[in-house]
Amino acid sequence: AQVGEEAIDASLRLETPVSDPSVDLRVDGTLDLANVRRTLKIAGAEELTGIVVANAEVRARRSDVEAERFDRIDARGTISARDVALRGDALRHPVDVRALELTLTPRAAELGTLDAQAGSSDVVASGRLDNLLGYALGSETLTGSGRFTSRRLALDEWRSGGAVDAIPVPGGLDLTLEGTIDQLELNGVTMSDARGRAVVRDQRLTFEDVRLDALGGRIAVNGYYETTAPERPTFSLALGLDSLDIGETASTLPSFRAVAPITQFARGSFTTNLDLSGALGANLSPDLQVLQGDGDFETSPMLVESFPLLERLGERLELSRLASPTVEAIRSGIRIEDGRLLIEPLRATVGGLGMTVTRSNGFDQSIDFTLTIDVPRSGLAGSALDALTAA
Repeated sequence: AQVGEEAIDASLRLETPVSDPSVDLRVDGTLDLANVRRTLKIAGAEELTGIVVANAEVRARRSDVEAERFDRIDARGTISARDVALRGDALRHPVDVRALELTLTPRAAELGTLDAQAGSSDVVASGRLDNLLGYALGSETLTGSGRFTSRRLALDEWRSGGAVDAIPVPGGLDLTLEGTIDQLELNGVTMSDARGRAVVRDQRLTFEDVRLDALGGRIAVNGYYETTAPERPTFSLALGLDSLDIGETASTLPSFRAVAPITQFARGSFTTNLDLSGALGANLSPDLQVLQGDGDFETSPMLVESFPLLERLGERLELSRLASPTVEAIRSGIRIEDGRLLIEPLRATVGGLGMTVTRSNGFDQSIDFTLTIDVPRSGLAGSALDALTAA
Protein backbone atom coordinates (compact mmCIF):
# COMPACT_ATOMS: atom_id res chain seq x y z
CA ALA A 1 0.00 0.00 0.00
CA GLN A 2 1.07 3.57 -0.68
CA VAL A 3 0.35 6.23 1.95
CA GLY A 4 1.68 9.59 0.84
CA GLU A 5 5.23 9.06 -0.38
CA GLU A 6 5.80 5.96 1.76
CA ALA A 7 5.13 2.33 0.78
CA ILE A 8 3.82 -0.07 3.42
CA ASP A 9 4.06 -3.82 2.95
CA ALA A 10 1.47 -5.53 5.17
CA SER A 11 -0.51 -8.78 5.10
CA LEU A 12 -2.76 -10.77 7.43
CA ARG A 13 -4.00 -14.34 7.07
CA LEU A 14 -6.23 -16.05 9.65
CA GLU A 15 -7.06 -19.76 9.40
CA THR A 16 -9.35 -22.11 11.42
CA PRO A 17 -10.48 -19.22 13.68
CA VAL A 18 -12.87 -21.41 15.70
CA SER A 19 -11.10 -24.74 16.25
CA ASP A 20 -7.43 -23.71 16.44
CA PRO A 21 -6.75 -20.15 15.28
CA SER A 22 -3.64 -19.69 13.16
CA VAL A 23 -2.40 -16.19 12.33
CA ASP A 24 0.18 -14.99 9.83
CA LEU A 25 0.81 -11.24 10.15
CA ARG A 26 3.53 -9.23 8.46
CA VAL A 27 4.18 -5.50 8.35
CA ASP A 28 7.19 -3.63 7.00
CA GLY A 29 7.55 0.06 6.33
CA THR A 30 7.56 3.63 7.59
CA LEU A 31 4.33 5.52 8.14
CA ASP A 32 4.04 9.30 8.35
CA LEU A 33 0.84 9.83 10.34
CA ALA A 34 0.30 13.26 8.81
CA ASN A 35 -0.15 11.49 5.47
CA VAL A 36 -2.65 9.12 7.08
CA ARG A 37 -4.81 12.02 8.21
CA ARG A 38 -4.63 13.64 4.79
CA THR A 39 -5.55 10.36 3.11
CA LEU A 40 -8.20 9.06 5.51
CA LYS A 41 -10.96 10.91 7.34
CA ILE A 42 -10.54 10.21 11.07
CA ALA A 43 -13.48 11.36 13.18
CA GLY A 44 -12.56 13.61 16.09
CA ALA A 45 -8.90 13.99 15.08
CA GLU A 46 -7.92 17.60 14.38
CA GLU A 47 -4.19 16.87 14.41
CA LEU A 48 -2.28 13.63 13.84
CA THR A 49 1.46 13.73 13.23
CA GLY A 50 4.49 11.57 13.88
CA ILE A 51 6.49 8.70 12.42
CA VAL A 52 5.83 4.98 12.99
CA VAL A 53 8.36 2.41 11.77
CA ALA A 54 7.44 -1.28 11.77
CA ASN A 55 9.40 -4.33 10.71
CA ALA A 56 7.71 -7.30 12.35
CA GLU A 57 6.09 -10.63 11.62
CA VAL A 58 4.04 -13.10 13.62
CA ARG A 59 3.22 -16.67 12.62
CA ALA A 60 1.60 -18.77 15.34
CA ARG A 61 -1.09 -21.33 16.07
CA ARG A 62 -3.02 -21.29 19.35
CA SER A 63 -2.28 -24.94 20.16
CA ASP A 64 1.47 -24.27 19.82
CA VAL A 65 1.24 -21.22 22.07
CA GLU A 66 -0.69 -23.14 24.75
CA ALA A 67 1.86 -25.99 24.64
CA GLU A 68 4.76 -23.51 24.69
CA ARG A 69 6.22 -25.02 21.53
CA PHE A 70 8.24 -21.89 20.85
CA ASP A 71 10.22 -23.56 18.07
CA ARG A 72 7.00 -23.54 16.02
CA ILE A 73 6.23 -19.89 16.76
CA ASP A 74 7.78 -17.10 14.73
CA ALA A 75 7.36 -13.71 16.38
CA ARG A 76 10.09 -11.19 15.79
CA GLY A 77 10.79 -7.64 14.82
CA THR A 78 10.41 -4.12 16.14
CA ILE A 79 7.84 -1.36 16.13
CA SER A 80 8.88 2.19 16.99
CA ALA A 81 7.27 5.61 17.04
CA ARG A 82 8.58 9.11 17.56
CA ASP A 83 7.07 12.57 17.89
CA VAL A 84 3.49 11.32 17.63
CA ALA A 85 0.91 14.03 18.42
CA LEU A 86 -2.84 13.54 18.60
CA ARG A 87 -5.35 16.31 19.22
CA GLY A 88 -9.07 16.46 18.65
CA ASP A 89 -12.58 16.43 20.02
CA ALA A 90 -12.35 12.73 20.85
CA LEU A 91 -9.73 13.47 23.54
CA ARG A 92 -10.10 15.69 26.58
CA HIS A 93 -6.43 16.70 26.34
CA PRO A 94 -3.63 16.49 23.76
CA VAL A 95 -1.57 13.29 23.66
CA ASP A 96 2.10 13.27 22.64
CA VAL A 97 4.29 10.17 22.34
CA ARG A 98 7.86 11.36 22.15
CA ALA A 99 9.29 7.84 21.80
CA LEU A 100 8.12 4.23 21.79
CA GLU A 101 10.17 1.07 21.19
CA LEU A 102 8.53 -2.38 21.10
CA THR A 103 10.35 -5.65 20.37
CA LEU A 104 8.59 -8.95 19.55
CA THR A 105 9.96 -12.42 20.38
CA PRO A 106 8.21 -15.82 20.50
CA ARG A 107 8.03 -15.60 24.29
CA ALA A 108 7.27 -11.93 24.93
CA ALA A 109 6.56 -8.43 23.70
CA GLU A 110 9.11 -6.14 25.31
CA LEU A 111 8.49 -2.43 25.74
CA GLY A 112 11.97 -0.93 25.72
CA THR A 113 10.72 2.58 26.34
CA LEU A 114 7.61 4.69 26.31
CA ASP A 115 7.99 8.45 26.76
CA ALA A 116 4.60 10.15 26.58
CA GLN A 117 2.60 13.20 27.66
CA ALA A 118 -1.18 13.39 28.08
CA GLY A 119 -2.46 16.80 29.06
CA SER A 120 -0.17 17.96 31.86
CA SER A 121 0.65 14.38 32.87
CA ASP A 122 3.81 12.61 31.72
CA VAL A 123 5.12 9.06 31.94
CA VAL A 124 8.28 7.15 31.08
CA ALA A 125 7.76 3.39 31.14
CA SER A 126 9.26 0.03 30.24
CA GLY A 127 8.17 -3.57 30.67
CA ARG A 128 7.13 -6.81 29.03
CA LEU A 129 4.07 -8.93 28.25
CA ASP A 130 5.02 -12.59 28.52
CA ASN A 131 2.23 -14.26 26.53
CA LEU A 132 0.70 -11.63 24.32
CA LEU A 133 0.12 -14.15 21.53
CA GLY A 134 -1.80 -16.54 23.80
CA TYR A 135 -3.96 -13.69 25.03
CA ALA A 136 -4.57 -12.33 21.52
CA LEU A 137 -5.58 -15.79 20.29
CA GLY A 138 -8.09 -16.01 23.13
CA SER A 139 -6.61 -18.88 25.11
CA GLU A 140 -4.54 -17.51 27.99
CA THR A 141 -4.36 -14.94 30.72
CA LEU A 142 -2.17 -11.99 29.80
CA THR A 143 0.80 -11.80 32.18
CA GLY A 144 3.44 -9.13 32.40
CA SER A 145 5.28 -6.55 34.44
CA GLY A 146 6.48 -3.00 34.06
CA ARG A 147 7.99 0.04 35.68
CA PHE A 148 7.22 3.73 35.21
CA THR A 149 8.16 7.16 36.46
CA SER A 150 6.18 10.38 36.25
CA ARG A 151 6.98 13.94 37.20
CA ARG A 152 3.26 14.83 37.33
CA LEU A 153 0.13 12.71 37.10
CA ALA A 154 -3.02 14.87 37.14
CA LEU A 155 -5.87 12.36 37.23
CA ASP A 156 -8.47 15.07 37.92
CA GLU A 157 -7.92 16.43 34.40
CA TRP A 158 -9.58 13.34 32.96
CA ARG A 159 -12.78 13.47 35.03
CA SER A 160 -15.93 13.86 32.96
CA GLY A 161 -17.54 16.25 35.45
CA GLY A 162 -20.56 14.00 35.93
CA ALA A 163 -21.18 11.03 38.18
CA VAL A 164 -18.42 8.42 38.08
CA ASP A 165 -19.62 4.88 37.51
CA ALA A 166 -17.83 1.84 38.82
CA ILE A 167 -14.57 1.25 36.97
CA PRO A 168 -14.38 -2.47 36.18
CA VAL A 169 -11.09 -4.33 36.58
CA PRO A 170 -10.83 -6.59 33.51
CA GLY A 171 -10.52 -10.33 33.84
CA GLY A 172 -7.89 -12.37 32.03
CA LEU A 173 -5.03 -10.20 33.30
CA ASP A 174 -2.11 -10.87 35.63
CA LEU A 175 -0.04 -7.69 35.53
CA THR A 176 2.34 -6.05 37.98
CA LEU A 177 3.33 -2.38 37.71
CA GLU A 178 5.82 -0.53 39.92
CA GLY A 179 6.23 3.19 39.76
CA THR A 180 7.15 6.53 41.25
CA ILE A 181 5.25 9.80 40.85
CA ASP A 182 6.75 13.10 41.92
CA GLN A 183 3.35 14.88 42.04
CA LEU A 184 -0.02 13.13 42.01
CA GLU A 185 -3.33 15.03 41.82
CA LEU A 186 -6.57 13.22 42.67
CA ASN A 187 -9.93 14.39 44.07
CA GLY A 188 -8.54 17.88 44.64
CA VAL A 189 -5.67 16.58 46.77
CA THR A 190 -2.08 17.21 45.71
CA MET A 191 0.28 14.44 46.79
CA SER A 192 4.03 14.06 46.32
CA ASP A 193 6.77 11.44 46.34
CA ALA A 194 4.32 8.63 45.58
CA ARG A 195 5.74 5.16 45.04
CA GLY A 196 4.55 1.57 45.22
CA ARG A 197 3.27 -1.44 43.33
CA ALA A 198 -0.08 -2.26 41.70
CA VAL A 199 -1.18 -5.77 40.74
CA VAL A 200 -4.13 -6.56 38.44
CA ARG A 201 -5.36 -10.13 38.89
CA ASP A 202 -8.75 -11.90 39.10
CA GLN A 203 -10.73 -8.65 38.58
CA ARG A 204 -8.94 -7.15 41.56
CA LEU A 205 -6.57 -4.18 41.68
CA THR A 206 -4.20 -4.66 44.62
CA PHE A 207 -1.99 -1.92 46.07
CA GLU A 208 1.24 -3.05 47.71
CA ASP A 209 3.56 -0.84 49.79
CA VAL A 210 2.13 2.40 48.38
CA ARG A 211 3.56 5.44 50.14
CA LEU A 212 3.12 9.15 49.51
CA ASP A 213 3.22 12.57 51.16
CA ALA A 214 -0.09 14.42 51.49
CA LEU A 215 -2.16 16.60 53.83
CA GLY A 216 0.92 17.62 55.80
CA GLY A 217 2.04 14.06 56.58
CA ARG A 218 2.88 10.64 55.20
CA ILE A 219 0.37 8.00 54.00
CA ALA A 220 0.95 4.26 53.54
CA VAL A 221 -1.62 2.06 51.77
CA ASN A 222 -1.99 -1.69 51.28
CA GLY A 223 -5.20 -3.28 50.06
CA TYR A 224 -7.44 -3.88 47.08
CA TYR A 225 -10.31 -2.66 44.90
CA GLU A 226 -12.41 -5.49 43.44
CA THR A 227 -15.16 -5.63 40.81
CA THR A 228 -16.25 -9.27 40.72
CA ALA A 229 -19.71 -7.70 41.16
CA PRO A 230 -19.24 -4.74 38.78
CA GLU A 231 -22.38 -2.92 39.91
CA ARG A 232 -21.05 -2.71 43.48
CA PRO A 233 -17.26 -2.56 43.82
CA THR A 234 -15.75 -3.59 47.14
CA PHE A 235 -12.49 -2.65 48.83
CA SER A 236 -10.27 -3.48 51.77
CA LEU A 237 -7.48 -1.15 52.87
CA ALA A 238 -4.84 -1.02 55.57
CA LEU A 239 -4.04 2.65 56.08
CA GLY A 240 -1.12 4.13 57.94
CA LEU A 241 -1.55 7.89 58.34
CA ASP A 242 1.43 9.60 59.96
CA SER A 243 1.20 13.18 61.27
CA LEU A 244 -1.56 14.42 58.94
CA ASP A 245 -2.81 17.96 59.49
CA ILE A 246 -6.27 17.75 61.05
CA GLY A 247 -7.68 20.98 59.63
CA GLU A 248 -6.34 20.37 56.11
CA THR A 249 -7.65 16.80 56.09
CA ALA A 250 -11.09 17.88 57.30
CA SER A 251 -11.40 20.68 54.74
CA THR A 252 -10.25 18.42 51.88
CA LEU A 253 -12.04 15.13 52.58
CA PRO A 254 -15.82 15.25 53.19
CA SER A 255 -15.85 11.61 54.37
CA PHE A 256 -13.31 12.48 57.08
CA ARG A 257 -15.57 15.29 58.33
CA ALA A 258 -18.52 12.87 58.33
CA VAL A 259 -16.61 10.32 60.41
CA ALA A 260 -15.31 12.89 62.94
CA PRO A 261 -17.20 16.23 62.84
CA ILE A 262 -15.03 17.78 65.59
CA THR A 263 -12.09 17.82 63.19
CA GLN A 264 -13.61 20.85 61.46
CA PHE A 265 -12.82 22.86 64.58
CA ALA A 266 -9.44 21.36 65.57
CA ARG A 267 -5.90 22.52 64.84
CA GLY A 268 -3.11 19.98 65.17
CA SER A 269 -2.01 16.67 63.67
CA PHE A 270 -3.02 13.04 64.03
CA THR A 271 -1.57 9.58 63.39
CA THR A 272 -3.63 6.45 62.86
CA ASN A 273 -3.40 2.85 61.76
CA LEU A 274 -6.77 1.74 60.42
CA ASP A 275 -8.11 -1.29 58.57
CA LEU A 276 -11.13 -0.39 56.43
CA SER A 277 -13.42 -2.52 54.28
CA GLY A 278 -16.71 -1.92 52.54
CA ALA A 279 -18.41 -1.13 49.27
CA LEU A 280 -18.42 1.86 46.94
CA GLY A 281 -21.61 3.62 45.96
CA ALA A 282 -22.44 6.55 43.71
CA ASN A 283 -19.47 8.49 42.34
CA LEU A 284 -17.15 5.80 43.77
CA SER A 285 -17.64 7.18 47.29
CA PRO A 286 -17.61 4.75 50.24
CA ASP A 287 -21.05 3.56 51.34
CA LEU A 288 -20.78 4.81 54.92
CA GLN A 289 -23.63 2.62 56.15
CA VAL A 290 -21.72 -0.60 55.44
CA LEU A 291 -18.21 0.71 56.12
CA GLN A 292 -16.28 -1.41 58.64
CA GLY A 293 -13.06 -0.40 60.36
CA ASP A 294 -10.77 -1.11 63.29
CA GLY A 295 -7.64 0.62 64.51
CA ASP A 296 -6.17 3.26 66.80
CA PHE A 297 -5.23 6.91 66.66
CA GLU A 298 -3.23 9.52 68.51
CA THR A 299 -3.03 13.28 68.21
CA SER A 300 -0.62 16.07 68.90
CA PRO A 301 -1.73 18.76 71.34
CA MET A 302 -4.69 20.46 69.65
CA LEU A 303 -6.44 23.80 69.72
CA VAL A 304 -10.22 23.42 69.39
CA GLU A 305 -11.91 26.62 68.22
CA SER A 306 -15.64 27.36 68.26
CA PHE A 307 -16.77 23.76 68.75
CA PRO A 308 -20.50 24.22 69.59
CA LEU A 309 -20.64 21.41 72.17
CA LEU A 310 -17.76 22.78 74.24
CA GLU A 311 -19.02 26.35 73.85
CA ARG A 312 -22.45 25.44 75.24
CA LEU A 313 -20.86 23.43 78.05
CA GLY A 314 -18.62 26.37 78.92
CA GLU A 315 -21.63 28.69 79.00
CA ARG A 316 -23.59 26.38 81.32
CA LEU A 317 -20.68 25.94 83.71
CA GLU A 318 -19.46 29.51 83.24
CA LEU A 319 -16.02 28.19 82.31
CA SER A 320 -14.58 30.45 79.63
CA ARG A 321 -11.59 28.14 79.22
CA LEU A 322 -13.81 25.70 77.31
CA ALA A 323 -14.62 28.23 74.57
CA SER A 324 -11.41 27.57 72.59
CA PRO A 325 -9.44 25.12 74.71
CA THR A 326 -6.12 23.41 74.18
CA VAL A 327 -6.42 19.62 74.25
CA GLU A 328 -3.35 17.70 75.32
CA ALA A 329 -2.21 14.78 73.16
CA ILE A 330 -4.64 11.86 73.28
CA ARG A 331 -4.59 8.22 72.18
CA SER A 332 -7.43 5.74 71.77
CA GLY A 333 -8.78 2.79 69.83
CA ILE A 334 -11.51 3.22 67.22
CA ARG A 335 -14.03 1.04 65.43
CA ILE A 336 -16.39 1.73 62.54
CA GLU A 337 -19.49 -0.41 62.30
CA ASP A 338 -23.21 -0.11 61.60
CA GLY A 339 -22.81 3.42 60.26
CA ARG A 340 -21.11 4.71 63.41
CA LEU A 341 -17.64 5.68 64.58
CA LEU A 342 -16.98 4.23 68.04
CA ILE A 343 -14.15 5.60 70.17
CA GLU A 344 -12.91 3.65 73.17
CA PRO A 345 -13.21 5.54 76.49
CA LEU A 346 -10.33 7.95 76.68
CA ARG A 347 -8.82 10.31 79.21
CA ALA A 348 -7.99 13.83 78.03
CA THR A 349 -7.01 17.20 79.43
CA VAL A 350 -9.06 19.98 77.86
CA GLY A 351 -8.39 23.57 78.77
CA GLY A 352 -6.59 22.37 81.89
CA LEU A 353 -9.56 20.25 82.99
CA GLY A 354 -9.43 16.47 83.16
CA MET A 355 -12.10 14.72 81.10
CA THR A 356 -13.20 11.15 80.47
CA VAL A 357 -14.95 10.72 77.15
CA THR A 358 -17.03 7.86 75.81
CA ARG A 359 -18.55 8.59 72.47
CA SER A 360 -19.81 7.46 69.12
CA ASN A 361 -21.18 9.42 66.23
CA GLY A 362 -23.18 8.27 63.25
CA PHE A 363 -22.55 9.20 59.67
CA ASP A 364 -26.07 10.63 59.81
CA GLN A 365 -24.57 13.28 62.16
CA SER A 366 -26.14 11.75 65.31
CA ILE A 367 -23.97 11.75 68.45
CA ASP A 368 -23.97 9.50 71.51
CA PHE A 369 -21.68 11.28 73.94
CA THR A 370 -20.83 10.72 77.61
CA LEU A 371 -18.51 13.28 79.17
CA THR A 372 -17.18 13.38 82.73
CA ILE A 373 -15.29 16.54 83.74
CA ASP A 374 -13.07 16.95 86.78
CA VAL A 375 -13.81 20.53 87.91
CA PRO A 376 -12.67 21.69 91.36
CA ARG A 377 -15.35 23.58 93.27
CA SER A 378 -13.07 26.61 93.25
CA GLY A 379 -13.16 26.56 89.43
CA LEU A 380 -16.92 27.08 89.21
CA ALA A 381 -18.65 30.41 89.28
CA GLY A 382 -21.18 30.85 92.07
CA SER A 383 -24.24 30.63 89.83
CA ALA A 384 -22.97 27.44 88.17
CA LEU A 385 -22.20 25.89 91.57
CA ASP A 386 -25.66 26.83 92.91
CA ALA A 387 -27.27 25.25 89.83
CA LEU A 388 -25.34 22.02 90.28
CA THR A 389 -26.04 21.91 94.04
CA ALA A 390 -29.75 22.47 93.42
CA ALA A 391 -29.80 19.64 90.91
